[in-house]
Amino acid sequence: MKKTLLNIFLPLLISVAGAVSVSCEKAADGGEDTSDGGNPGVVEGDVLGTYEFDGQASEIRTAVYSVSDSYLMFRFSPANPGEDTDSFVIFGCKAYWADGEQHDISLEGDDLYHNDDYILIYSDSGHYYSEYREPQAGTFTVNNVGNGFFMVEFDFSLADGKPLKMDFFNEMQDGSVE
Repeated sequence: MKKTLLNIFLPLLISVAGAVSVSCEKAADGGEDTSDGGNPGVVEGDVLGTYEFDGQASEIRTAVYSVSDSYLMFRFSPANPGEDTDSFVIFGCKAYWADGEQHDISLEGDDLYHNDDYILIYSDSGHYYSEYREPQAGTFTVNNVGNGFFMVEFDFSLADGKPLKMDFFNEMQDGSVE
């Protein structure tokens, strides 16, 4: 079953990662300019949220999401769309777990399986934690609040014990990233 779910995750992950080069700019009237071909799955703005790796805070300036029948995938970056960067966080979970409740990946009761129920990738200029490096412990909360707002919060201890935290609550365009 894990292999089957991983086969589902990888194409979704590839589509999210490929969407990084696509961008939208805020129009002067406050609406979204979709002159990039109409892709509504990318939001650019000032600071959309923050994440912190090993005590170093980063502002989120790009947030991309993708929704499939059973998964929500998110990609967060401190770079504006179109800027080259090796700094990003990719987090995803089965839609079932995006219920606004906090879930502990180390508790038996939640029965959460790494790369089946959730996925986490972190990258910056000196670090890379692939989806194959399971976090030691942590919690996450994901909620599609409505009216285009998503909340993604997590606090993980990565495979080597370094902390990775995120606090994101902001509007995103309703649509999937291709």
